[in-house]
Amino acid sequence: MKPRSNSAAGFTLIEMLVVIVIIATLSAIAAPGWFAFLNRQRLNAAQAEAITAIREAQTSARRQKRSWDVCFLDDGNNVKWQATPVIQTPSNPDPVTCTPTSGGWKNIIESGSREIALADVSPNQVVKVRFLYNGSVDPLALNNSNRTENLARFTFVNRGQRNQSNSAKQCVYVATLLGTLRAASDNECNLNIR
Repeated sequence: MKPRSNSAAGFTLIEMLVVIVIIATLSAIAAPGWFAFLNRQRLNAAQAEAITAIREAQTSARRQKRSWDVCFLDDGNNVKWQATPVIQTPSNPDPVTCTPTSGGWKNIIESGSREIALADVSPNQVVKVRFLYNGSVDPLALNNSNRTENLARFTFVNRGQRNQSNSAKQCVYVATLLGTLRAASDNECNLNIR
């Protein structure tokens, strides 16, 4: 008969510690890149939703043959948007359609909305673009705060990096009176693009 060997199957404590250290090191290297990727994806989603919101207001103005506003609000926690018809009367030719307390606000993105902020906008300040009955922009109804050489600019940043000049940005420009939209990112958001 053969004598039995006393070797135990499995890994030694040192082997387990080496594997744990390798996994921890790889995680520490990959984590910043992963978070940057997630932040960029949130900004891309916010930009896409802003374009959709602006187009919705413009299309509704054309279809219903009346003025529509698209408004954006950063309430300090979430960036929200709202598209609403403008009800003008002779006694009130420029009605206020969007206020921070009015209903109907939608989060700019459903998941991770708290991570996104509007740049160059004070908390609870509403910025808007008004489309006339034919889908063109009403230049008299633009906010001065988001006005540039372009008619309007909405710039989205990560909330924690709001005041950093080199932070990731995504923006949407309303570039012409006809309502032409332009999308840009990062340093292009600081320029007046036509």
